[in-house]
Amino acid sequence: TGQTALLNVSVNGMRRLTRARGDGVLVSTPAGSTAYAIALGASPLPIGATMLQLVGSNIVSPSRWKPVHLNHDVIVEIEAQDTWKRPCKAYVDGVDVGYVSKLTVRNSRVAGVQLAFSRSCDLQAKLYKLQFPES
Repeated sequence: TGQTALLNVSVNGMRRLTRARGDGVLVSTPAGSTAYAIALGASPLPIGATMLQLVGSNIVSPSRWKPVHLNHDVIVEIEAQDTWKRPCKAYVDGVDVGYVSKLTVRNSRVAGVQLAFSRSCDLQAKLYKLQFPES
């Protein structure tokens, strides 16, 4: 909606952000949402890294909050406040799952994918190009 979201963010049950104001937050993995995370001001995670990244989208408050790296086995809870006035939508892998008041994010314990690349694709070189752009 046109309203700024008010979000509480907890990591492993401990509140880390209270009533953060902005457009939303992104939880990304080394294999997913990397381009979106970069667009929001985060650095790309190395492929194969065992971590998640939590990135704010147009966060107004707290004013100096920056993207953070988290261990891959954490549980992130995002809870929307005042949803009657500020409804929040959630997207999972680009799919709109509708309006939510609380979202819990963790690595799957059962699902997995294996990516294949052509021999001519140097993924590490591509990542370095993103991390160290030419001037």
